[in-house]
Amino acid sequence: MVKLPNKDSLSANHAPQAAVNEIRTNEELIASQAIAEENEEKYRDFYDNAPISYQSLDATGCFIDVNLTWLTTLGYERNDVIGKWFGDFLHIEDVDHFKVNFPAFMKQGYVSDVQFRLRKKDNTFIHVSYEGRIGYTPDGQFKQTYCVFKDVTELYAAQKTIYDEKERFSSLLDNLEAGIVLHAPDSSIIRCNPRAAELLGLSNDKMIGKVATDQDWKFIGEDNNPLLPEEYPVSRIISTIKPINNQILGIKHPGNNNTVWVAVNGVPILDSIGRIKEIGISFIDITERKLAEEKLLESEASVKRRLRVIEEPQCDIGEVHLSDIIDKDDLKILMEDFYRLSGAGSAVVDLQGNVLIAIGWQDICTCFHRVNPVTKQNCIYSDTVLTTGLTPGSVKLYNCKNGLWDAVTPIYIGENHIGNIFFGQFFFDDEVPDEHSFILQARQYGFEEEAYIAALNSVPRWSHVMIDRIMAFYARLATTISMQGYNNLRLARALSAHHLAEAKLGESEKLLSRAQEISHTGSWKLDLASNKLTWSDEVYRIFGCKPQEFAAGYEAFLDFVHPDDRAMVDAEYNRSLLEGNDDYEIVHKIIRRDSGEVCYVLERCIHERNEAGIIFQSTGMVQDITERMKAEELLSNLIENNPLSIQIVDKDGFTIKVNPAHTKLFGEQPPPGFSIFNDLQNKGHGEFILLAKEGKVVHFPDICYNVHDVIPELPDNPVWVRAILFPLTSSGNPERF
Repeated sequence: MVKLPNKDSLSANHAPQAAVNEIRTNEELIASQAIAEENEEKYRDFYDNAPISYQSLDATGCFIDVNLTWLTTLGYERNDVIGKWFGDFLHIEDVDHFKVNFPAFMKQGYVSDVQFRLRKKDNTFIHVSYEGRIGYTPDGQFKQTYCVFKDVTELYAAQKTIYDEKERFSSLLDNLEAGIVLHAPDSSIIRCNPRAAELLGLSNDKMIGKVATDQDWKFIGEDNNPLLPEEYPVSRIISTIKPINNQILGIKHPGNNNTVWVAVNGVPILDSIGRIKEIGISFIDITERKLAEEKLLESEASVKRRLRVIEEPQCDIGEVHLSDIIDKDDLKILMEDFYRLSGAGSAVVDLQGNVLIAIGWQDICTCFHRVNPVTKQNCIYSDTVLTTGLTPGSVKLYNCKNGLWDAVTPIYIGENHIGNIFFGQFFFDDEVPDEHSFILQARQYGFEEEAYIAALNSVPRWSHVMIDRIMAFYARLATTISMQGYNNLRLARALSAHHLAEAKLGESEKLLSRAQEISHTGSWKLDLASNKLTWSDEVYRIFGCKPQEFAAGYEAFLDFVHPDDRAMVDAEYNRSLLEGNDDYEIVHKIIRRDSGEVCYVLERCIHERNEAGIIFQSTGMVQDITERMKAEELLSNLIENNPLSIQIVDKDGFTIKVNPAHTKLFGEQPPPGFSIFNDLQNKGHGEFILLAKEGKVVHFPDICYNVHDVIPELPDNPVWVRAILFPLTSSGNPERF
């Protein structure tokens, strides 16, 4: 209370007017004090009931004050908190984080979005985000902290859900046997999985950003001819805006001659007005299948050549290849024995330059001349062109184009020259090799000079007499091979062609069965008159049965088709017959008998016609494409079925895709030409965009969005959101968010 002056003092010491003034002054002081007390009460009420939790710590990190909202949020009484150390209220894993960062906070003077897990009175935890400043005394010394926090538990859970989904998606993608590549509209690669990088022969880092026609790889068609850039899968999709299915091509790996054969499928991902946003490509390794098919074709061609020569007396024996008539294994053993006795290396080569047997070849040939593409062509030229014009039983010495001596004697069948036996490589013992020319040759072709000259010095030296003796042996051997081959063919013509044909047919069927097993592709034939369906072993395996477990039939086949697809498959097949189509193709689901697993298959067939043009039989194939379908479905399902609002944008913020949850939240999809990045920039969040483009995950402060501002035709409906911006590439500059 303010002390008032008494009457005596007024009358004795002051004039009446002065006394009046002093009384008025004291009254004003009393009124001001009452207002201050009222304001302090209002401030305390506002402070305690503010919708945000407030706390203040001293220099040791102990509580000086908290508001009522803080206490209510965490369930404590004030005496549970004041004077206690802040670290006692933290999750044990966050205590060290506080110890390290509290001194930094006092030094810096402020903090923003510092997250902790706070322990509530019931020993549960909430995730909170702190904003704070340091208060100072008038002389600039630390006084106390002023901090507020907001409960971000739900936001943290949402972030964790997104992160877990992203990790699950990445894990599934990374472990698929199929290669997956995502291209931008300009064909540049924006994402790929490890299997794709492995099949394409580059690391993940080197893949990102490359266009589909990059010179680091070359594609070849099934005919082994290079594909033109416009024939590449991505180029075809860009030009047609249509999917591609099962394009077979070979990938030439950068830096070597290896070829990986793949079956490619691709699909354009379009925006709302039909423009390409992305191109998804999936491919599987079919190299084993391709090689098996080539081996099968060569085996069939060899069988046909032999049968034609055997069954048609008028057929030219010269059509037979050397590999068709010699027993390479037995002949190789004989030549190896001779090499161990004499030290004389040799080879059997057909007229196309294919080396069928090679024994005791010199390192200068196997490690150098046959490795370099140019000198290898020299070898082939020497093996073919320089050996023309040889007569039966003759021997020819020649100096090959790489500077070594070889000797050759021909192999004939009847009057047809079909191959040669070579002896070499060597020098004569009475000559001195021109080492300088070989040094120049090493430099010209990039051979390691010291190793090349060492290989040169290890080439054997033979006398003319020894060469004559060795080649006399090989000439007799060539004559023996020729006579035996010719006699065998004559004898075979006298034998029953049917037995040989059956044997080779069995071999071809085994190879075909193996090729089908490798490629998960079975074959079938349906006789329309008898309704008899014949399946290969692989069809049984695809449908989860043991090969030839039961007699196949059309109705039995339909039983394997998934109930959802059964009517469609039956209708489509019958429609192709009624319309007189030449072929039929469909993708549908089946249920495997052994496991109950739902799988996807690709069915193709051609309808065969009789002389009257009526379809009497369907011959087709079925291929298990489950892995491919899983890869394609995975990309869309994870986004479409997510309960969180997801918007995928390109590097400039233009929308690529939104999920149903996003449309439900905002009431409409973003219009064409709308950039979320430009909008965020206008809202003052440009620095967050820059951080995201550096590859960082960005948590935005709460943002208010009103679709009416973007699409005036829609009603005014502000929505507050907590946004997180994820870059969708693991390295390099992100192309999508």
